[in-house]
Amino acid sequence: MTFGRTQHGRPRLGHSLRALEPRDAPVIAAIARIARSESIPGLPDLHTPQEDLAYYASQVSLWQGLVALDGVRRPGAGVDLQVVGLVMWRDEFIEHLYVLPGHRSHGMGAALLAGAAERMPTERISL
Repeated sequence: MTFGRTQHGRPRLGHSLRALEPRDAPVIAAIARIARSESIPGLPDLHTPQEDLAYYASQVSLWQGLVALDGVRRPGAGVDLQVVGLVMWRDEFIEHLYVLPGHRSHGMGAALLAGAAERMPTERISL
């Protein structure tokens, strides 16, 4: 299934969701850092990348979460899946929702929220 084109013009194959895993900590720390700085220009950088990594590594086991994977077909190399977004929650409270800037406006955030809502123990969601 084609899902638009990447910023580099390659066919986008669509996205899928999977459960957040401890091995995702480095990539989600990077995604959160990039998404925050792109979304809120001028936001002070209060933590180092190493502090962000330590924080997200400690949070992965405390919160439930999903990551969004986006597939890009590379000529001669098959499909490359990469983590491009995340949502983390506990009970009915969503703590983190980030999508990389180059992957926004393709339904990733909505898919992450819908996936979280399906897995939450309540019908009420707090952001």
